[in-house]
Amino acid sequence: NMLTPIKLKVLVKSDGKIIKSEAGIIHKESAEGALRRGTVVAVGSKVKELKVGDRVCFLVQDGYPVKYEGEDYKLFYETEILGLLNEE
Repeated sequence: NMLTPIKLKVLVKSDGKIIKSEAGIIHKESAEGALRRGTVVAVGSKVKELKVGDRVCFLVQDGYPVKYEGEDYKLFYETEILGLLNEE
């Protein structure tokens, strides 16, 4: 039983990790502009470029925090997701 976003929304489970800058600098977790990564767990019916299971990056200040069945998620508009991560 999963919360299903509507239209252009995407539900992401953050892994809590901050992405380092190219220079290897790690921003404070709450710093505006810091990148965080997570996994798409549900998508709305109008989402075109993302699917469940995609690994994505997003700005720490974007999205709306959601607590569902004891778990923490973030709800985004598809356009707030900055990109897909290739972590092979």
